[in-house]
Amino acid sequence: MISANSFYLNDALTKITTAPQGATLIFSSKDWNSFPQSVMLALAGRRDLTVVFQYDYKGKAYTVTIPAGTPIHTGDNWYGPERLVGLYEGVEVDR
Repeated sequence: MISANSFYLNDALTKITTAPQGATLIFSSKDWNSFPQSVMLALAGRRDLTVVFQYDYKGKAYTVTIPAGTPIHTGDNWYGPERLVGLYEGVEVDR
């Protein structure tokens, strides 16, 4: 049996690797707000993509946008909500 988290992360990897060139991918979840190094490595290999992460953390909603061409940090094992905001200038948003 595959966990919901594993399904979400595998789906993210599939979308990154199969997206058409120049696409914008939006990953939106109220349940999952952290990504493993494997997702960031996949993004580093697809710098033609713009990626938007939308998630909730500690009762607040955030959006992190990584425009195409932005260097991707791949040195951490996990990228939690605060780390993503700090690395890529995420913002708190109203939902």
